[in-house]
Amino acid sequence: RPDRADARVALGRVLIALDSSDAGARELAAAAADAPDDAWAHTWLGVARIDAGDARGATDALATAVRLAPRLTEARLKLAEAQA
Repeated sequence: RPDRADARVALGRVLIALDSSDAGARELAAAAADAPDDAWAHTWLGVARIDAGDARGATDALATAVRLAPRLTEARLKLAEAQA
């Protein structure tokens, strides 16, 4: 359900901003499950996983985002960061 996914992405981003990366990652993982073709959900999931110190999880999420939206610069930059 894309509408539900959008709300979960927004909540996940707020949780990341509040330094609650683990809770943010849970919301963003749910968002990505609700809307598996949403590149932004996968991008923000990758950001949350970077913040949580999960480089492998971040790489997986961000690689999915890049596959879904190859021109999404933010996903490409964060993928490079996760792989560094």
